[in-house]
Amino acid sequence: MEVLGRRCHTLSVAGHHYGLVELDGLEPGTDTPYDVRLDGEVVWPRSGDARPQPRIRVPTGRGPLRLIVGSCRQAAPPSWLDHVESERDPPGIGTDSLAALARQLQGRERVVDGLVLLGDQVYADEPDPRTVDALRSRRGGPPPAGFPEVSSFEEYTWLYREAWSTPSIRWLLASVPSVMIFDDHEIIDDWNTSASWRADAAAQPWWAERITAGLASYWVYQHLGNLSPDELAADPLFQKVTTVDDATDLLHDFGRSVDDGSRGYQWSFALDLGRTRLVMLDNRCNRVLTPGRREMLPATEWNWFLDQAHGEEGAAAAQRPAVGRMIMDVVGGEDGAAMPAREPVQPLDPRIVVAAIEPACRNMAE
Repeated sequence: MEVLGRRCHTLSVAGHHYGLVELDGLEPGTDTPYDVRLDGEVVWPRSGDARPQPRIRVPTGRGPLRLIVGSCRQAAPPSWLDHVESERDPPGIGTDSLAALARQLQGRERVVDGLVLLGDQVYADEPDPRTVDALRSRRGGPPPAGFPEVSSFEEYTWLYREAWSTPSIRWLLASVPSVMIFDDHEIIDDWNTSASWRADAAAQPWWAERITAGLASYWVYQHLGNLSPDELAADPLFQKVTTVDDATDLLHDFGRSVDDGSRGYQWSFALDLGRTRLVMLDNRCNRVLTPGRREMLPATEWNWFLDQAHGEEGAAAAQRPAVGRMIMDVVGGEDGAAMPAREPVQPLDPRIVVAAIEPACRNMAE
């Protein structure tokens, strides 16, 4: 995969291919149009797309900061998202704010510095009827009695395709920086609310595969874009998955061990946006559920948060250089449709990582 002349090999997970390209030499204040190439062929943006070409904008860190904050987005059908002439809302869902923002920003100078998405980017427990039909067609019928529609890593990729594959959303996430954290619906409603809830869920025959696939797919589709080049280099899982031909088993073991507590992993992260520090906290996965001493964060992670809240200006930036990321179809998914792209927001280091993740397309440039 190639972006702006820089290349990387893709990594394979469950038959899908993902790539991250690290860019350097982009100076603060620059505005660079880009495309993504696979084996020399331009695969993003798609030929004939009338939307403005995606660009990597490296902020200067000066002036006011404008972030758009949102959560809990259930994807609306593509016919609603991209039918510009219609002012009606999708039945039963309401206005899709991301699609509306994309249409508002096209054709004008960007007035948004970044997107902060606070969870429920996908609904594993409430998939769109189109995705349910496609999954049932793929597996030859509904899941076994008592099992959910979505359990495996492959089925999670269908959820991300549902959420991010329409042209408006692809363009928005390819053009505006973003950071993300999960909430409960990436896994299941009320995830980790109590020890008794946890015991009941763990007793279900489908739970182990669901939580394993949910955490593994979140790491790939959302969390990697929150990491700086230095953090990627220090992440032992990332170092492993980039050195094997197929990372499916590694990610499966990772998801299971994080859930059962045999492996610790911090999902919370922080970054400096000029003089503003953004701290994103994991309030789901690492909860302490022990009766009598329940905590939203374990002690070590709480202390990390206090350090971020009281640390010196620029400390988070030193830990988190500029990160860009593109998730896109690098192998040509079943319908040939790419998905979106992301850009987080870090002006103090001009390095950028662009990640192409099948079957989507997001760019993140901090």
